[in-house]
Amino acid sequence: MEKIYTVIDATIYSFIPFLSLLTLNLLIIIQLKRSSKFSSQFTEGQGGNNMNESAVGDTKKAKANTNITLMLLMVSFTFLVLTSPIVILFLYQRYYRRPKTNAERAHYRIILVVLESFMFSNHAVNFFLYSISGRRFRHELKLLLTRLRCRS
Repeated sequence: MEKIYTVIDATIYSFIPFLSLLTLNLLIIIQLKRSSKFSSQFTEGQGGNNMNESAVGDTKKAKANTNITLMLLMVSFTFLVLTSPIVILFLYQRYYRRPKTNAERAHYRIILVVLESFMFSNHAVNFFLYSISGRRFRHELKLLLTRLRCRS
């Protein structure tokens, strides 16, 4: 039962969320690419006086799309990098080699504590990733903090 539970836990905690994040992010990226292609084709067909304005607008949209894409990929791969080591440790320990001696148990415990710290830091790191890469997120955060400061 322990071995089956470990696989179920790993699947629910790490594999399914990562595959979901990756799949949905790829769908968003594909949609953003299609949207930017459609937008550029539409503006090329317009011609005339609005060409400079639309080119500037397209550049801003392309930059925003790139920023969103980078943020989504950073969040997904950060999740993978910070959560998969503990899942791998659990699977390794359950299926291949259980610690037998006190020294091995001590090493396992130290590694477990470090990897749990990585796993839990994923939640804190997301806040910073959104802050670094999302202009709109920073703007909304500033508004929220300003409102909170005004109330007190």
